[in-house]
Amino acid sequence: MEMAKDAGISQETKEYIFKVLSPVHIKNQISIREIGLETIKDPNDENKYYIIDVNKLIKELVRQNPGKIDDVEKAIRKLDECIRDYKVIKKKKINSILDIIDECNLAFNEDKLKNISKGYFIHNKKGSFISDANGKYYVPGSSIKGAIRTALMWKVLKDKKGNTIDKIVKRIHRKDKKNPGAKLEHDVFRSINLSGIENEIVNDIMRCIKVYDCYEFSEAMSTKDYECFIISTRRDKTLNYGHISGYSEKCYKKNKDFHVGTCLHPGQEVKVRIILDRVLLNEFKSKGTIIFESIEQVMDIVEKFYRMVAAEELEIAKDYNNKCDNGLSLQNIIDFYTENRNKCTFRLGYGIGAMSTSVRSLISQDTAIMIFGKKGEKVPKSRRFVRVKGDKTYDNILPFGWMTFEQEGGQRE
Repeated sequence: MEMAKDAGISQETKEYIFKVLSPVHIKNQISIREIGLETIKDPNDENKYYIIDVNKLIKELVRQNPGKIDDVEKAIRKLDECIRDYKVIKKKKINSILDIIDECNLAFNEDKLKNISKGYFIHNKKGSFISDANGKYYVPGSSIKGAIRTALMWKVLKDKKGNTIDKIVKRIHRKDKKNPGAKLEHDVFRSINLSGIENEIVNDIMRCIKVYDCYEFSEAMSTKDYECFIISTRRDKTLNYGHISGYSEKCYKKNKDFHVGTCLHPGQEVKVRIILDRVLLNEFKSKGTIIFESIEQVMDIVEKFYRMVAAEELEIAKDYNNKCDNGLSLQNIIDFYTENRNKCTFRLGYGIGAMSTSVRSLISQDTAIMIFGKKGEKVPKSRRFVRVKGDKTYDNILPFGWMTFEQEGGQRE
């Protein structure tokens, strides 16, 4: 185990090599719900969005608004409230951080956007891969950390006994039908109260883990253009003595496709650096039961979770393939999972949300239907796949976002 001392803070540091198995695209939709409030549109380019470093934003607001520290603190509290609860954004009709800054009567010079950003992305029809303020491609550490967070959530919920998880999910869903995942995440990751105030971001144990933005690629980004297409179900009416009696087994069809653009391509490798803050972890440990104690333990959980997901995706692909429209074949998807099931140890991009993946794998079909579907529907209802743009066959389709990883300098068993 590699240990490092940085400014008196004890840290555990490990580096991993992530190898791409199927095309990876970092999603960059422009709705607030998809990308969060931590983005501001470039006033000089309608397609360019800066990803804001909140700590740098705070310093810049203090600098530009001398004597208004109380207003700056008020703005940060509002921002945190909005990040934690999407309903606040919708209720107050907030479109960006700038709305919060204006509401708190603070000045902000948008010429400073580049100085306070972690990078930017271009949102246009080509769906460019995320790049930093200098136009350099990278994989955000926050994306990798989010995938780790999903696996840890699965582990915590899996360890609950009996039907507890079904009861918890149903209870949360009854109280918040639009965003039960956020409440469930708070229950899992903010159960230890460090701040004295429930659900404060300070109480989130994932603060102990830092994943650096990843710039070290083994080779250049592919020049290939990719597209996504969605396979989903349709309801087929059946007749019973001349009357509509309900719905038959689902039939799967290709119902939508759209341009994705640049992706990390199979065979490409990305170097990932992860740090565990042991001092902060010990603070959590002194207050309650922690869900991990080392990076190695975290990555073991990650590996088990995504292997489970791959095995489940294989069975779903087989089911889809048996019920597909004529001419639509998912055999290449089945072959991919059959050949790579033990290698599929990490996933970035589409289809890895906490509610749709980690929770879905643990709850009953009835509970899943209550949350994700309608009476009589089987869950999941759709899947996204990827292929090179212009290839209209199904011979080379792949699932999105699969990777395998090993610790640098040594292979994971």
